[in-house]
Amino acid sequence: MTVLATSDRPPVTDSTALAAAVLFMFKRFTFASGELEMPCDLAYLDQHMQLIEDVLQAFYQRPPLEELQTWRQIVAAKITEGQASDVPTRLLLKYEAYDPFVGLTGGFQLSITLKEHTEIDFVNKKIDHHSAVQFEQLTTAKGEILMPCVPSLIEQHIRQLERVLRSLRQELSDVELNTWRQAIAPNVATWFDDSPNSYLVVQYELVDPSLGLQSGIKLNVFPKIKSIEDHYQHWADTREGPLFGSHPDAKVMAIATQLGMPADTPILDVGAGTGRNTLALARQGYPVDALELTYVLIEQLYTTARTEGLAIRLIQADILNPQLVLKSTYYRLVFLSEVIASHFRNPAQVRQLMMLMSEAIAPGGFLLFNLFLTVDDYEPNDIVRELSQFCWSYVMTRQELQDCLADLPLEIISDESVFDYERLHLPPEAFPPTAWFTNWATGRNLFPIQEAPPAELRWIVCRRLEADGR
Repeated sequence: MTVLATSDRPPVTDSTALAAAVLFMFKRFTFASGELEMPCDLAYLDQHMQLIEDVLQAFYQRPPLEELQTWRQIVAAKITEGQASDVPTRLLLKYEAYDPFVGLTGGFQLSITLKEHTEIDFVNKKIDHHSAVQFEQLTTAKGEILMPCVPSLIEQHIRQLERVLRSLRQELSDVELNTWRQAIAPNVATWFDDSPNSYLVVQYELVDPSLGLQSGIKLNVFPKIKSIEDHYQHWADTREGPLFGSHPDAKVMAIATQLGMPADTPILDVGAGTGRNTLALARQGYPVDALELTYVLIEQLYTTARTEGLAIRLIQADILNPQLVLKSTYYRLVFLSEVIASHFRNPAQVRQLMMLMSEAIAPGGFLLFNLFLTVDDYEPNDIVRELSQFCWSYVMTRQELQDCLADLPLEIISDESVFDYERLHLPPEAFPPTAWFTNWATGRNLFPIQEAPPAELRWIVCRRLEADGR
């Protein structure tokens, strides 16, 4: 799929195209691994290949005929090797996602090995004929599926389980599927409330391995919940270089330079991260307060500030904590870069933020933030709204933003594309700031389509009105 940086075409709002994008997103964030243990007998070669192909197709993998023929030769060679062995052997197929970052859309990698038969007594079973039923009795399976824990995707969850279990020769009734749906759906909603970045984990294994696939399959369902702190700790441990870019946001610096002498311009950086904006402002003499939730990030900021001797006031806190108290009508500029877009979840949180910011900003001062706004004629459904939280692209309509500002002394004076502004004003070597920025800021992390997505990251500038409303 071609990914375009910008487009002059109008944003797509066609329901069919967006539904296809949702399915693509589900596959992109679904991960699977497992193994099949099968009889080492050439007489079952057709059954081997049919089972392998069916399991792969259950995960949306459709290898071309040439590739399947290659795998048939590999399987046949391994079986021949096993049959020549002095000890009983079984054929073991393992599969897992080829690329751990793109889920099912990245394809699978397979491995075929021989396993010495020591655990389950299949060898002494009498084989009357090499039938499909006999093959199922001699075949075992187990595996694990991770799916995005998004409540509105419950039908995709159930459909994925159905696809996998049917590929493993399990007969399923509508009653059974509905029972799973009713059992899983409430848990998915609860786990999503705990963290929008959670995964629904389903482990499956045979009820009685000695009876093979004929014994039935049991499921173990549980969440994998990752907090914001967990994610950033993982980023800090695994990623090299600046986590969010090496340069400050061009828009942040442009607004700051319009406010007069740096020493007389107190600034609050909410969600300061490792300090790419805070540090740049402090180096120019601005008094900066940096508020950050995550310890691993604020620790890096503290280390850099101390090394450079910068007078930065660090505040480790959650901006949505009702107990948080900020200096009243003090800051000439408050900004939130990639904070609402990445971590907020509903208009009530945005409203709470706007109320707090309107109290902290001095009259005539500015509030700068970015968030994903939809095009005027697009109303996101529940799946899009929940997926936007899952993939760090929280989306709002312009009306919802206006409602969050209602009756507050904040007036929107600027609304422009983050991608376009930063591309035009950052040094060429600093754009894009990160490898993921282009797709994220243009809305293609949420809408993986070739056309212009119906939402994008926007810079919003608000001015704090004077006491008389001017």
